[in-house]
Amino acid sequence: MTIVNPLPPASTDADAPVAGHDPIQRDPIQLAIWRNRFLAGIFVLLLLAIGAIAARVVLPIMVALLFSLMLAPAVRFLTTWRMPRSLASLIVLGVAIAAGGLLLNALARPAIDWFAQAPKVIEQVAHQMHSLWRPLADASKATEKITHSRRASVHRDSIPAVVRVRTRPAAVSAGEDAPGRLVPSVA
Repeated sequence: MTIVNPLPPASTDADAPVAGHDPIQRDPIQLAIWRNRFLAGIFVLLLLAIGAIAARVVLPIMVALLFSLMLAPAVRFLTTWRMPRSLASLIVLGVAIAAGGLLLNALARPAIDWFAQAPKVIEQVAHQMHSLWRPLADASKATEKITHSRRASVHRDSIPAVVRVRTRPAAVSAGEDAPGRLVPSVA
């Protein structure tokens, strides 16, 4: 029985390629894994390309089928009055296109007005959001000050810094003072 050494023979120059040693042949499992990954990538790219090409053909066909299903009852109703199917289809299609045009015309003006007012509305929302976030930013600054003063006192081995907290007057309920109900506010 012959024992085969899977490692290449030792070489004095580590950067020099070893004769007869191919790293790909040494690990066929890794080669198979990488080959499968590349094939999966090619397959995904192929599917995307086919989808882009098919969208140009499939989308109009799907829209036509949708319209035929939606308008078929109206065509069927007109054919019951002994109207030829082609003429009934033409009338129903013309009415549907006219109704769609009127609907777009009715919605165009409000949409244009909304787009014209959008920057102003966005500015108002941003201002409101700023006023909502301001207390959080103040609290964050206060936390940073406390943390910074604590770090400075630890490094200097001195007395901890005093943090001033402003308080609002205590709440008054039913004419009596409410002791101990101070609400702190950070400056």
